[in-house]
Amino acid sequence: MGSPTISFVGRLLFSFLFLSSGAQKLQSFNLATGGPVMSLMAPKMDTFLGHIKDLTGFAVPLEKEHYVLLLGAAVFLEIVGGTLFLLNFDAGAIFLLLFTVSVTPVIHNWWDIKDQNAQLVELIMFFKNIALIGALLFFLGRDRRRTARMT
Repeated sequence: MGSPTISFVGRLLFSFLFLSSGAQKLQSFNLATGGPVMSLMAPKMDTFLGHIKDLTGFAVPLEKEHYVLLLGAAVFLEIVGGTLFLLNFDAGAIFLLLFTVSVTPVIHNWWDIKDQNAQLVELIMFFKNIALIGALLFFLGRDRRRTARMT
C-alpha cells in the first residue's frame, strides 16, 4: 500500500510551502529592521498582544524592537523544519508545528479585519493552517512500526 517514493513526494510538496516562504523572508531579512515582512507583522503583533492584555489583564513584556527576533525565529523554524520534514525527521514536523501554531492567530486574524473580501482571504488562510496543523499531528502520530514494514 505505501511507497517510499510516494511518501517522499508528499513530504516534498508539503515542505515546499514552508521552504519557499522561509526562503522568501530570508532573502529580504534585515537584522536591524526585519525587512519588508515586518511592515505586515508588526501591526498584527500589536493587535494580538492587545487582545492578550484585554482577555487576561496581563501585558506580555515584549518590546517592538524584539519583533525582529521573532521573525528570525519564524524563518529558522520554516527553513530548518521544512528541510528536516523533507528528510523524514519528526523534529521537522515539530518545528513546523511550532511555527504554524504560533503564527496562525497572529497573522491570519480574520476576526479583526473589517473589509469583507480581506476577511474571507484571512479566514481561508486561517483554516488552511488549521488543516496543516492536523496534517503535522497526523505525521507525528503515524504508526512507525507499520510504516517500517511497508518500506
